[in-house]
Amino acid sequence: MSFGDKTAKTETSKLAAVTLYFAGNAHDQDEVADPSNWAEDNPASSCAGSAKACSMIVEDSDLQGASGSRTLNPSRIELQAVGNDTNGYKAIKSGGTSSTNPTFAYQN
Repeated sequence: MSFGDKTAKTETSKLAAVTLYFAGNAHDQDEVADPSNWAEDNPASSCAGSAKACSMIVEDSDLQGASGSRTLNPSRIELQAVGNDTNGYKAIKSGGTSSTNPTFAYQN
């Protein structure tokens, strides 16, 4: 095997990062923890600030569904909502089979 072949295999084995956006009520603990409320089809969200759920970056292997409208796969990443009804909830990874950790962004 030549060096060029090894490089090609390494590049094709890399996972792609995908941004998922929260589409729900950030003051509802169950909605923040529900993986179906995190999808890649909400690019209008600005995600500024730090108080409530907004978006997360995950690997494409942690998703389910058709490209362009995929959602978080709950068997790969389980979510828990932390916070309160007044200030809103943030999502954190609480389990799942994925070895990667999402990068979360929050909004005011």
